[in-house]
Amino acid sequence: MEISSDNISIDEEGASVMMNRIIPDAIEEVSEAEHGGEADLVARKFAHKLAQVQVELGDKESKSTAIAGLNDIANNHKALTRKEVKSDFYDRVDELRRQKQISQGEMFFADLIAETMTDVTKHVTTDTVETVTFYEFRFEVPASAGGSEEDDDAESSSDESGNNSDSEEDGEDAESSISDPVVAHDDGNDEVVRVVASEDETFSKKRFWRKFIGSTSNHYPQRKQDKDDEEERWDNHMGSLIEEVGETVKESIGQRTGALMHLAGKMNQSPAFGNLRDAVEESGVYVDSAPPNHEEIWIPHQLVGETKRNEDISGRKMQLELDRRDLNALSGQAVRQDESLSDRKVTVWKVKSEFLPEFVRDADDGSGFSPFAGFAESAESSSDRMDAAVRKARGQAVSDDSDGSVDDNGDADADADADDGGGSDGS
Repeated sequence: MEISSDNISIDEEGASVMMNRIIPDAIEEVSEAEHGGEADLVARKFAHKLAQVQVELGDKESKSTAIAGLNDIANNHKALTRKEVKSDFYDRVDELRRQKQISQGEMFFADLIAETMTDVTKHVTTDTVETVTFYEFRFEVPASAGGSEEDDDAESSSDESGNNSDSEEDGEDAESSISDPVVAHDDGNDEVVRVVASEDETFSKKRFWRKFIGSTSNHYPQRKQDKDDEEERWDNHMGSLIEEVGETVKESIGQRTGALMHLAGKMNQSPAFGNLRDAVEESGVYVDSAPPNHEEIWIPHQLVGETKRNEDISGRKMQLELDRRDLNALSGQAVRQDESLSDRKVTVWKVKSEFLPEFVRDADDGSGFSPFAGFAESAESSSDRMDAAVRKARGQAVSDDSDGSVDDNGDADADADADDGGGSDGS
């Protein structure tokens, strides 16, 4: 039987015999090295060869042979130290033993994850409600890590599409909504396995095992019953690994945050009035005091309706986000309220003045931020407004330079209310 690795062939003639053939060549090459860098490379190469022999065939006697030989190698160049040369040997022995365990299916899944995880990226959104979180893991698994097909079949089955599933003992089949992961390969001997998993999948051993075996071209790993089989222990195990490797957090704008940003942008381009009727009829917003001394902003529902349609989002989701960010002007009540004018009721959303600085892009947190497209206590005289309303009721056009403010948006409030379910129940 021959095993080829590190450019040498290993047979069963005995580890010490093989080492005694390797060591003289190493001493000769090291002594001929012209500088320290070259000597270090040569010493490391032969340390790795001796490590391979030790892992495949070695015993206590061969280990003593290797250590004596490594000392002789280090003694033959002034740039080398015994400690460094032997450290290369020990490190390589550990690495080869790990690879052998994996390739023979001898390593528990929890240990495999701990040994091969190299990178973790946590993807989050800016939403405070139902923040979508998923993890992207990178593992470097030795390419030889393949259990026998017989072992693999005993633990899992694979359908025609290549998706793996647990045996019946796992119960429910929990599919992820995240796209299937891909497998990439480095130029070296390791298979780079990328696993994309939701937060729930990451902290469930059975579900993460499914994601892992669905991401690698090898049959390994078997899901053995081990000390980390309990979900609570697995949760702690994965949490510790992520902390040890160090996660990179990537943040993207969530749907709810994006919708509030759209609404804030429309508000900031609108005029502000100290009169609610003017705010409704002039497509503006109402403020309880002249900016920047205002504390509340009332948003006519036509502006909200436009955002809901543009962002394809429900009003309730937006209101929940406002509540979580403490931007609801009516603490403990619905953001959406009905207010009475002299001739009708209108629906408004009541938010705190801090809403605009938080959601307007490029807003200056200091005194330089100037909200709204101007402010006026009143848009026009009541008689001019009445004249415009009468002309509209008679079907006469209101000219562009008219002071009248009733236009085709007159029914927008009703449309928006119908879209949002009506009333002030926050739906």
